[in-house]
Amino acid sequence: MERLGHLINGSVSSREWQPFRFIRNGIPVSHLFFADDIILYAKAKQGQTEVIQNVLTTFAMFSGHQVNKRKTEIYFSPNTASWLQDEVSRFLGYQRVESLGKYLGVSFLHAHAKCSDFSFILDKIKDKLNGWASHTLSLAGRVTLAKSALAAIPVYFMQTCILPKKVCNDIEKIMRQFIWGSSEASPKFSLVNWESICQPVKNGSLGIRRLFDFNMAFILKIGFSLVSAIDSFWVRILRQKYKLLEVCPRSVYRQNSTPIMKGSVRGMG
Repeated sequence: MERLGHLINGSVSSREWQPFRFIRNGIPVSHLFFADDIILYAKAKQGQTEVIQNVLTTFAMFSGHQVNKRKTEIYFSPNTASWLQDEVSRFLGYQRVESLGKYLGVSFLHAHAKCSDFSFILDKIKDKLNGWASHTLSLAGRVTLAKSALAAIPVYFMQTCILPKKVCNDIEKIMRQFIWGSSEASPKFSLVNWESICQPVKNGSLGIRRLFDFNMAFILKIGFSLVSAIDSFWVRILRQKYKLLEVCPRSVYRQNSTPIMKGSVRGMG
């Protein structure tokens, strides 16, 4: 894959490959490597398809590795004309998609997140509960499982996404019912309100984290990277795209900024 990167960089240097820029005169992005996956960026022009094909053909000659067209997808900016999308897709032979799907279990979201985008997290939690018999566990056992197992399921996704509050509330509802041994077949009343249960252990409570607050803590960690890792490639792109001129910006100037950016910058104010 390193050889492919050299070929792409050489094509960019010779001005044949026209990389993508998030803003005018911004940092050029031609390719990103992810383990054994790769994303190629280029302007949607007729001549660029031949440049990309030539680079991939040259790489195949050197390495013996060829692109699997059945596993390769092409995504266009919404501003790209339909006829141009058809022509580029036909020339390269890749499947055109409206979304890039998921990578390492996390969706590439191209719009504001909806509750339905995270319904799979609720399904994971319910599947986990199906393997447990809550009525045979003690209260202490149910609390331990809720904190160590159920609450841990959404953590991976909360590190890069802002979960809708309704999703967080639905997860907490499932946890609450499990702790008190309640179910649809045998509903039970909660003996202590949820707000009290989520207080710190040092205050005599169970110390269960409120998921939305925990989620925002992860987002603020992204904001911290915007300040502490300003030489990082992705940080340079975001700071340039959203015109974050100050070291510790207090606001994002673009109205169409992503919730992630607004949330991370808001925490610096």
